Amino acid sequence: MNKLLVSSAITALLVSSAAQAEIVMETGDVSVGYSFGTDTVSGAGLLDLTIRGDYAIGQLGVQLDGFTGTLLGDPAEDLAIYAVGGHAYMQFNNGVKAGAYVGYDSLSIPGDTVTITNYGVEAMAGFGSIDLEASLGWIDVNDQPTDPLLVVEVNASYDISPSFELSAGYENISGSGNNSNIYTIGAGYTLSNMPVSIDASYTYFDDIGVNGIGVVGVNVSYSFGGPSDEQLFNTHGYPFKIFASGNL
Repeated sequence: MNKLLVSSAITALLVSSAAQAEIVMETGDVSVGYSFGTDTVSGAGLLDLTIRGDYAIGQLGVQLDGFTGTLLGDPAEDLAIYAVGGHAYMQFNNGVKAGAYVGYDSLSIPGDTVTITNYGVEAMAGFGSIDLEASLGWIDVNDQPTDPLLVVEVNASYDISPSFELSAGYENISGSGNNSNIYTIGAGYTLSNMPVSIDASYTYFDDIGVNGIGVVGVNVSYSFGGPSDEQLFNTHGYPFKIFASGNL
């Protein structure tokens, strides 16, 4: 039922702006990241590539996401991750963006593949140097008898200067006897006169299969699509960074 409601919301947003055929590329980015656990098993680490692109059709916005990752080091399993996602939202005159998202994840190890569907609603707003984003959604592990997991996410960023940004995030995943909390803090620096940024983050996973896992991440991003003040929605889905510790 939740999946049907989200799909209906996305369809309604698309239909509402169908008469406005001009599609404008707002902004996008490509980022390469490497994450490793503070108590990494066998020197494991997660190398990933993320692509996001945002398009405007009148007041309607559409963002497309792509993600792929692979586990490095010497764990017993050879993990490959693929994910795609989409967001459809309305852009209001006060700068608020609100809409819905849907995504599909695939995690493969030799002899087994797990697929996950994620969907929900989301909103974003800017208040001067502060940007806030919140979402409510579900993670549904396909071919499993358990109910979808409820996911609540809140993220904030603060621009100290045009080049330097601080960020923080909280995510709660609950359902089917699970209650996991994920905390993230980060900092980013954008190079002068170049659409390139470098970000570092620390993520702490509390009771998500294993207790007390810390993961350090570094990303290098390249922005494209021309100058734009548009903020991109975060990608959603399974918290893949947990695998950077080598705990599969």
